[in-house]
Amino acid sequence: MKNILTAFAVCLVTLALGACTVAQQQTIDAVAANAKTQVSQACTIVQPVLLNLSASMPGDANLALLTADNGKLCAAVVALDATSVQNLINTVIPQAIGLVALLPIDAATGNTVRIALGAASLALSNWLLVYGAPAVAPTPASAPIGASA
Repeated sequence: MKNILTAFAVCLVTLALGACTVAQQQTIDAVAANAKTQVSQACTIVQPVLLNLSASMPGDANLALLTADNGKLCAAVVALDATSVQNLINTVIPQAIGLVALLPIDAATGNTVRIALGAASLALSNWLLVYGAPAVAPTPASAPIGASA
């Protein structure tokens, strides 16, 4: 599992670094699609492992919450938009990072999971910078100056 999480972190860091410059925005769609595929593939491995761990330790509320948060992360990757990204960055990922310390795993695996989650947050933050928040319609101005008579 440690190798899977390390690969997951590498994929997310690659996305984060690939989305840093304005010159690369032309290829960001290809990078994002590739990263989306890689994260989806990682989710097909990591989420079942977390589900199996949760089933084998049903009394561990922290593991259940981490499993649920990871499921949200995987679902958000499929339907990536600015709102879901902002929610992941602000709530889900920080909660998951905090829960890792409560899991019955060795320190090295815990660090790997935290690094992967941090890389996911960085990649999503960069995605949000490139694609921005949803467009907000401008507030209509009052009548033009020359229109009142």
